Amino acid sequence: MLKTTTAALLLAALFTSNINGQESDSRKVTNKTSFTATFMPLSIIDPSPRIRLGGEFLFNHKYSVSVDFGFGDEFISYEKENRSNADYNLWEIRPEFKAYKHVNKYIAFYAATELFFINHNDKFLDSHYQSESGNTVYYNSTDYHRVKYGVNFKGGFKATLMERISLEAYAGIGVRARQIDYSNTSVIENDDYYFFEGWDNYISNKEGNSVNLNIAAGIRIGFVLFANK
Repeated sequence: MLKTTTAALLLAALFTSNINGQESDSRKVTNKTSFTATFMPLSIIDPSPRIRLGGEFLFNHKYSVSVDFGFGDEFISYEKENRSNADYNLWEIRPEFKAYKHVNKYIAFYAATELFFINHNDKFLDSHYQSESGNTVYYNSTDYHRVKYGVNFKGGFKATLMERISLEAYAGIGVRARQIDYSNTSVIENDDYYFFEGWDNYISNKEGNSVNLNIAAGIRIGFVLFANK
C-alpha cells in the first residue's frame, strides 16, 4: 500500500509539473466552495474488502470537511483461506477535516485529521485464535466480530488531472482501539495438525481489547459535482 501511494505521488507530481511551469499567478486557485464525490479504488482489494465512497466539501480555499462510508459483503469478498465468504459483512464511517496549502489551481498539499469506526463480522474455518485467558483455541469454525475505532493524522497530495477529476494520495499514523470476539466455536480437541501454523496468524487473532498504533495510506479519486468561484 505504501509503495502504491508513493508511486501515485510521483506520477501526479510529474503530470502537474508541466502545467505548473506554464501557469501564471493569475491562475491561482479561485474556487471559494466546491463539493467532490470520492472513491477509494484500492479498498476493494483490502484484506477486508469494501466499497468505499464519500464526499468532500471545500470552503474558503483552504479547509474542507468530508465523510467516507465503506460497505463490504459476500458479493465483493474474494476467496480467502480459512474464511467463509457467505458470512462476511463490514461497514465503516470516516469523517475528516483537512487544511490545504495550494501551489496553484491544479496542485495542493494538505494536513488532515480523520476519525474512523469499523464494524466487521466474519466466519473463519479450520484455524485457531488466542483467547482472553491466554489459551490457544483450535476450531473447525467460529464466528468472528471485530470493532475498530480511532484517529489518524495524515499528510497528503491532491492533483487535478482534468477539469473535474482529481487524484489524491496520503499517508499517516494514528491510534486505534480494537475489540475482537469469537462465538459459536466448534472446538478441535487434537491440535497436532496446527503445530506449524504461522506466528503472524496467531498474533492477529487475539481475542479481547487492544490499543495500538494505526498506519493509514491510500489513494482517492474525486469528481467535482459543484464549484462556486
